[in-house]
Amino acid sequence: MVVLDLLYKLLIGPLQLFFEVLFTIAYRMVGDPALAIVVLSLAMNFLVLPLYRRADAVQEAQREQAMRMKPWNDHIKRTFKGDERFMMQQAYNRENGYKPTDALKGSVSLLLEIPFFIAAYQFLSHLQLLNGVPLGPIADLGAPDALLNLGGISINVLPIVMTAINLVSAAIYMKGMPASNKIQMYGVAAIFLVLLYNSPAGLVFYWTLNNLFSLVKNILYKTGSPFAALKARLVSGNRDHARIREATRKDDRTFLLACMFMALLTGAIVPASVVSASPAEFVDLASNRSPLWDLAGSLALGVGTFVIWFGVFYRLATPRGRTVFLAFMLFLCVASVANFLLFGTDLGTMSPQLEYDTQPVVTPVQVGANIAVLAGAAVLVGILWRYQKGALRIALACLCLAAGVGVAVTAGNIQATVAANLPTGKDLTDAPRVTLSKEGQNVVVIMLDRAVGTYLPYLMHERPDLKEKLDGFTYYPNTVSYGAFTNTGIPALFGGSEYRPEQLNERSSELLRDKHNESLQVLPKIFSDHGFGVTLFDPSYANYQWTPDLSVFDDIPNTKAYITMDGSFTDNESLTKGVHGGGGTQSDPARTFFCHGLFKTAPVVLQPLIYSSGTYNSATALSAANALSGNGTDADREVTAEMLVKQLRNDAHVGVGVDMYFTRAYGVLKSMPQITDIVDDDQGQYFLMTNDSAHQPMILVEPSYEPALWTDNTVYDEEHRVRTDGAGGAIEFPEESGDREYSRLLHYEVNMASLLALGEWFDYLREQGVWDNTRVIICSDHSRQLWTEPDMTIDAVSVVDHEHWDLDLLVFNCLFMVKDFGAQGFTVDESFMTNADTPVMALKDVVEHPVNPFTGGRIDSSYKDEPEQRILYYPYWDVEGSTDKTFGAGLWYSVRDDVRVRKNWEYLGTY
Repeated sequence: MVVLDLLYKLLIGPLQLFFEVLFTIAYRMVGDPALAIVVLSLAMNFLVLPLYRRADAVQEAQREQAMRMKPWNDHIKRTFKGDERFMMQQAYNRENGYKPTDALKGSVSLLLEIPFFIAAYQFLSHLQLLNGVPLGPIADLGAPDALLNLGGISINVLPIVMTAINLVSAAIYMKGMPASNKIQMYGVAAIFLVLLYNSPAGLVFYWTLNNLFSLVKNILYKTGSPFAALKARLVSGNRDHARIREATRKDDRTFLLACMFMALLTGAIVPASVVSASPAEFVDLASNRSPLWDLAGSLALGVGTFVIWFGVFYRLATPRGRTVFLAFMLFLCVASVANFLLFGTDLGTMSPQLEYDTQPVVTPVQVGANIAVLAGAAVLVGILWRYQKGALRIALACLCLAAGVGVAVTAGNIQATVAANLPTGKDLTDAPRVTLSKEGQNVVVIMLDRAVGTYLPYLMHERPDLKEKLDGFTYYPNTVSYGAFTNTGIPALFGGSEYRPEQLNERSSELLRDKHNESLQVLPKIFSDHGFGVTLFDPSYANYQWTPDLSVFDDIPNTKAYITMDGSFTDNESLTKGVHGGGGTQSDPARTFFCHGLFKTAPVVLQPLIYSSGTYNSATALSAANALSGNGTDADREVTAEMLVKQLRNDAHVGVGVDMYFTRAYGVLKSMPQITDIVDDDQGQYFLMTNDSAHQPMILVEPSYEPALWTDNTVYDEEHRVRTDGAGGAIEFPEESGDREYSRLLHYEVNMASLLALGEWFDYLREQGVWDNTRVIICSDHSRQLWTEPDMTIDAVSVVDHEHWDLDLLVFNCLFMVKDFGAQGFTVDESFMTNADTPVMALKDVVEHPVNPFTGGRIDSSYKDEPEQRILYYPYWDVEGSTDKTFGAGLWYSVRDDVRVRKNWEYLGTY
């Protein structure tokens, strides 16, 4: 199937992508699917008109040659037999420059029409945007027209009209030609009638327009009309070049090299550079699928576009047309490299769906600079074309060779990283299970990545039932994390105060990776050594890998470790209930990779058009956007299952689709009651879970805070523009949300969903009678910059580009709350805490005088006797392949007493 998919992408994929992009652009222009089909048909026909014109010329030349050779061919057949006839025929063919394969030239138009038909059929017959859209008497372009009903039998009229136009067009075109040619054309018309009779009316409408265009074209070419002069000029032009003269072989090789380089650049080099930055992010854990398959698909689209289809246009062009085409390809190579290297190099953080966190903006200065660079590229190509054709060809050959080697090496590095990030270690093949004891002590640590500590009072005030679910917890609002990202904030959370950034830097002879692994092992080893059973879910960055390397825990007895956030707990069935099949290709990573390659190499004025708000002109996303605008049909709202990859939203209130990473993490939380085993023994149990549901902001259905494919919170958000905590605190979510307010509301929603889902598990533990003998700690590695408190915003200087920016110090104010054994009621404790208190609270009264098994240091809160705590803002969060021994240059701060008071913070500098 993989080979067939790659073959499809080579031959048909570029055409289908072209159809999709043209249609989406046309739809945005005219706002109506039927009119968009008209625009698509006109655009396609005018774009391929030169191609079909040359095909007609080739066919006409072949027919003329066949007619000229026919008398002698007939004579040879009558006079000679056997081997003698064969030899005479061969000699005669050589004398006339005729090869047996030349017979295919008589069917060039048909051979070209087949892939275009397949591409149009695959795109339009599955295009969801046509569902429920009327056109005149046709009720639904997404279904057969069924315009006539005779005796209870529906008759589709549009295919019959299409065939009638096709027959008239063929009759005009085949006038004066042999009967064999006419039979072929009429047979093709009959085949199209059969194939399209039960097809959606939108597809048949498109092909009817094509036939109508062909009819007009044939009338111009074949009849004595007012356009006779134009017809004569076109036909004579075709006959002047009836025999396609070969361009020089050197020019042909130059063109092929240019096409190969463009295929490598857009289909492999650009996509591979994206994947190589963080390969593990592109691994589908649900299937353990390597991103190299998607890169291969992207390269297939590149080769199909530039080598195959550009090659077809080139081979059918006149000698002069080939020269123009070659010059264009040479300019395209130079310009694309310049665009890739010089423009759009810093567009912000990008998701695995190749969507930037903020919309790329093209400024007039960038446009002017880009025009100047492209002009320089044109001049350079002109000079090389004029004086150094040979050097140009050698340079292209070297570039192709270097690109191929570079792609191969990068692919090898990606695969090595991917292989290292596929789940390994304990109980990999087992279904994740959590064991808790009815008689012994249970200690549970839940690390919600990026959970916002300051939100908790607001969440409970909006949903009083959440406060009931959190009965027994003590909330510590005055808690600080030692870092703003996972790699700096989590070691102390797992291992205690000895793993604060400053203390890790002091151990400068050891790899950060090894020190991180050590922090992960501290609590599992202590609990295991004291007879506890140990269960771990997704321990963050184990062995400094995006997908945790569970083998880190192989030497700790009584320990079970699992990967859970791989999609196995995602409830896709409930999300996709009643959903239509889709016609877009948003979920095809190969398509997205290739389109991103085109985006990065295009002139800056075209980049927004190609990027298309991160959808890369996907028809599925277009249908979703149509629904978002409120102008779509009911079918638009029933978006396809492909929208389970990401959520498309144009504000903070209305969304289509769901974020795959949220639903995977959220699914684990919702499944906790089903995967928890309650045992009747007195062996203590330690359970650590890392979960990313609070890390992946998306719009959820309010007030239930559940994910859905279609979400519209406009009314609810208007009524709750200001959320309060019941004690005088307020957070405003403006109607017109900028990036900060937008992120503020979405993080609020996923924090609510995460805690509500955990609350359901807590209710289950109460029902099972293990709540009172269970200690639960909920904490986060860091918070999020949401700028809810203006007083906590300070001016910071980036260590990356030295630019000034606003830093929200509350990014260090992480979530921390503890439910102790037998605790009741919900309380708030204003004591100064850090997330390094997590091991202290986990071991309190369970293990007497605990010490770090690796360093011998005490695990207690004495470190807080220091006059201040030193906090690091270190922007380099990606740990993949890191061999660093210390955290490098970052912004250091000190804090004391209340972390929510600006005067208690001090900037220490960059070191």
